[in-house]
Amino acid sequence: MKHPNLVWEARNSDGHLVSCLFVRGGSTHAVVQYVDEIVFDLEEFDDVKAAGERVGILYADTARRTPEGPGRKSGSPRRNSGSPAGHSAGSPTKRHLSGLL
Repeated sequence: MKHPNLVWEARNSDGHLVSCLFVRGGSTHAVVQYVDEIVFDLEEFDDVKAAGERVGILYADTARRTPEGPGRKSGSPRRNSGSPAGHSAGSPTKRHLSGLL
């Protein structure tokens, strides 16, 4: 993976941690969705803008399923974790999405 970036994470009302990783590559870009640190969905895009739009769609879908709605602001510190999707998260947090495109 080239230039992976954790864009957002959320704790669903059922307790599952959902995370979205954006991987910007040379010719293709990937959007990876994790559920409880396990790859749930992987999509590859030739166009970085289409990949960024998919990140936004996944965020909106996940935000609708969280009990508290939008959570921490993107400027707040992220927890340290050895993996792209860690063990602790609040409500959905959008991170650096505008900087990815």
